[in-house]
Amino acid sequence: MTQRCDRNALPEAAVSLALMAGAGWAMWQAWGYGTGSFRMPGPGGYPFVLSAGLFAAAALALLSPLVQLARSRRSGETRRTHPADSGAPERKHYAAMLVVVLVAWVFLFREVGFAVASVACVALVCLIGGQRSLFRAILFACILTAICYLLFVVLLGLPL
Repeated sequence: MTQRCDRNALPEAAVSLALMAGAGWAMWQAWGYGTGSFRMPGPGGYPFVLSAGLFAAAALALLSPLVQLARSRRSGETRRTHPADSGAPERKHYAAMLVVVLVAWVFLFREVGFAVASVACVALVCLIGGQRSLFRAILFACILTAICYLLFVVLLGLPL
């Protein structure tokens, strides 16, 4: 069974572009709050820096699939795949599922709040990633959500 080399590069490139678009939107929103200066950062300073970092990381992640696409188009090469690989479609769509969970977290955050949305979405990410135990996924999600809450609300004094 043969498969084109660029088959997995297209979803990777699409996810990177979606992350870049989301980060660009977040930078635009943060800029509206005012970024301030290095000595006196404004309310949008920290979100702007984080969004710019995400944008840069997504741009770097976009390079790999673009190079892979260019090489495969130039050489027209194909590669042999194991027949069992084609029988596992869920493994091919991890990145898309993670983006869907991230978007769901944004909407859930508004409706049910930080704690419930975060526990649900982190547990889903654990299950997508291969965690077999629902109990362990929920336990990890609760611990991670509690750590984030303590870090941002208690220590930094930032409302969620």
